[in-house]
Amino acid sequence: LNLIVSRDLDLAHDDLVPYGTAPFVATPGFTPLPEPDWTTYSAPFTASLPLTASDFILLQAPENTLRDSDGLLGLIGRAGAGDDIAVMQMDEPYTWTAGVGPVGLNPRVQALLAAARRGAAVRLLLDSYYDDGGNSQSCLVVNDIAVSEGLSLTCRLADVTGLGIHAKIWALRVAGERWVNLGSVNGSENSNKNNREVSLQFRSAAAYERVLAVFDHDWVLGHGPFIYHAYLPLALHGYLPPVDYPLFSELFINPAGDDTGHEWVEIYNPGPTVSIAGWRVGDAINVGDYGDGRYAFPAGAQLLHGQVIVVAACATTFSAEYGFNPNYEWTSCDPAVPDLTPVAAWDGFGMALGNASDEMLLQDGGGALVDSVAWGGLPRAGVLPYPLEGGDSFPWDASLKRYPPDVDSDDCSRDFYISYNPSPGQVAGH
Repeated sequence: LNLIVSRDLDLAHDDLVPYGTAPFVATPGFTPLPEPDWTTYSAPFTASLPLTASDFILLQAPENTLRDSDGLLGLIGRAGAGDDIAVMQMDEPYTWTAGVGPVGLNPRVQALLAAARRGAAVRLLLDSYYDDGGNSQSCLVVNDIAVSEGLSLTCRLADVTGLGIHAKIWALRVAGERWVNLGSVNGSENSNKNNREVSLQFRSAAAYERVLAVFDHDWVLGHGPFIYHAYLPLALHGYLPPVDYPLFSELFINPAGDDTGHEWVEIYNPGPTVSIAGWRVGDAINVGDYGDGRYAFPAGAQLLHGQVIVVAACATTFSAEYGFNPNYEWTSCDPAVPDLTPVAAWDGFGMALGNASDEMLLQDGGGALVDSVAWGGLPRAGVLPYPLEGGDSFPWDASLKRYPPDVDSDDCSRDFYISYNPSPGQVAGH
């Protein structure tokens, strides 16, 4: 090594000049690049490894790294059935000189292919960070050959630390011997034929095991060629975004025993605060429908963002059953609870929820439909009704709950489910 350095420093070389003189003098006005923003990496192998080794072989490019009678290519040439080769490289193109046939192929890769054909298990891990296409091509070609010929040969790409694979590592188990080749020699033609490069090849079981452990750690983080992280929009079948207007969130339809005074509906506002003074609720689609009516919220009524309100038939009955007052009632049972007032054309009709089939509408002050719910029977009120099998009545003491509470598909079989645990004032999933 000292001899190599001495000869490379020989002033007889016309490209050797003192630092700071032509042709390397900085251009006037030249501004150096800023320091890079280094990526942090938690090193898993921090302890040094004292070891002994034997059979040292010093290889230097461009003089002798491609000798196939000994050195690295010679060692690969000995590998066969039962042997293992693990390679980690920054640059290992499959082709060195295009258009000249087999003589233009990378002899290192060809040596690995030959070893795999003799039965050796070969793994090749190449850098993806600085890859200009050569490493990707190597993996594509090598993996295709391995599959077509049934070889134990796999090539992966990796960027383990975030700034590429700079290592030039070979771990070879050949005929029971464990060898390591470490140095600066890349798999490019330039590295082997033009550059001054050096690698040290030696036999050491301890060094082999450490290098193989590093390789195995990085191998797991690798991937095949043309497999990249792609961050795409998430598309869900039938997905509906949350709405921003008030919705019916729960309806108590069929109380056990006499329904009178026991029914109630719940309204949830997932959107911004809105004044609901003059808004209407009711089970009437057409004027004169039997047992149907519409009722308006009083002046000053509003729904805050995220607020849940309960509108009950009778506040005193509701309070006795649930332990708190509803926000509104429609039959004037309790003077302390604000009443909804009948809308003119429906005055005197009342409102009662049909057990086998009915609907509830929420309209704004101008009569425009904001939300609607139906159960049993045919489509109506702008929605598909929640189905009741065979025309049966809605189950006793159960409620119809919306889930999620802020989704409205106009299909009640999708938007609602039957709950046997009515919970007025508590929106499901909210």
